Amino acid sequence: MSDVIEGVRDAGGRAPTEQQGDETDSYAVSLAWTGLVPSRTADAILGLNLARTFDDFREAAQSFAVPAQNLVYADREGHIGYQAPGQVPIRRPALPRTPPGSWPAPGWDSAYDWQGYVEFSEMPWALDPVDGVIVTANQAVTRSASPFLTSDWDRGWRATRISERLAELGTVTPADMAAIQMDSYDPFAEVLVPALLAVPLEATLTDPESADLLEFTREARDLLRDWDFTTPTGDEDAGAAAAYYNAVWRNLTELLFDDELPVGLKADGGHRYRQAVAQLLTNPRSAWWDDKLTPNITEGKDEILRQALIEARLELTRELGKDPADWQWGKLHRLTLEHPVLGGEGVPDAVRWFVNEGPHDMPGGSAIVNANAWDASEGYEVTAAPSMRMVVDLADLDASTWINQSGVSGHPTADHYSDQVNDWVAGRSRAWPFSEDAVRETDPDVLTLRPEEGVATR
Repeated sequence: MSDVIEGVRDAGGRAPTEQQGDETDSYAVSLAWTGLVPSRTADAILGLNLARTFDDFREAAQSFAVPAQNLVYADREGHIGYQAPGQVPIRRPALPRTPPGSWPAPGWDSAYDWQGYVEFSEMPWALDPVDGVIVTANQAVTRSASPFLTSDWDRGWRATRISERLAELGTVTPADMAAIQMDSYDPFAEVLVPALLAVPLEATLTDPESADLLEFTREARDLLRDWDFTTPTGDEDAGAAAAYYNAVWRNLTELLFDDELPVGLKADGGHRYRQAVAQLLTNPRSAWWDDKLTPNITEGKDEILRQALIEARLELTRELGKDPADWQWGKLHRLTLEHPVLGGEGVPDAVRWFVNEGPHDMPGGSAIVNANAWDASEGYEVTAAPSMRMVVDLADLDASTWINQSGVSGHPTADHYSDQVNDWVAGRSRAWPFSEDAVRETDPDVLTLRPEEGVATR
């Protein structure tokens, strides 16, 4: 890695070594990645397309090297399956009691070299589980620590919610699956909202301004009392409550964590922080509740939660207006689809307007099934979203549906450059016929490729 990058240069300058020599020597920093190792991942994709049985599916998956995926299987005989493929290097941790690969290792010591890859036979897989359901949402797929796959599993908020929805439904239809994809319920609100409602908002001082501020905050907090924990965009009660709840969460993560973290590593409010706060709420005396930026004052759980409630009320008053009933989550949580080359900063506004799409008001959020994620350290703008949605009807493949995030053309002047955006935002899907006859009936656009006469083809 180039030492033009300041952090890399500094890391190389601080590299520890027990070897004798000039301690002022600097070290190169290198990065190993399985994606740079020749593999047969493309062959795996072709094999998956031709698979007719679960055994064929697993045989093809063996060649799927990088990036590691959650591969799911279903056939018209009623079988469902799962396979975790990928080249996972076997290596020792750089520091004791840390996951392999999480810290830089001393590259001059061959003891830290990769020792091959996890055998495919050891990778997690399943066929026809007893409960008849397979859910993958980046959660941990095995309780076993061996073989080591990763420490970066999602903490399971989305997977749990999907499992709950499926259990409630029993028999599931394609329409049910499409509805689950748009589920905006925030399971973490079940943990945080009761704690927020329990915080005393009585004035701690006789100062009338203090009393007015707390009453001002109480008006906003009351939105949470009858909230159903969904996060829609609009002006209905749930949209106003979702706006306030997420503003409280953003301010809470800043108050709780940012005073402890270095610049550049501010709390993003994602699934790890939800898990941490869930634990901290059960430990009101934890040192994390103390704001290190307020010397000679030791805050506790209730004080930090109260500050988050107050700051969120003031923030939304500035951003969305004084009346909480007018607040909308979608007015904060917006998505602009930017062209990767022509849509960014430094490009003339007219060009950006032509190639970008949005902004669009979006429901959902981080660690929610409708995973329109946002970074609490930066604001409420959508930072990641589902690139497509698909529902396959194995009883009638021609009844399957699909929607793309933008369109199927990368050319801004093409009709299909962004013709799916509005349907994708609204949660609508489009017909995705499978058989040749059905495709010909529904798609008027046909592209025919013919080799030039006299040109040899292979």
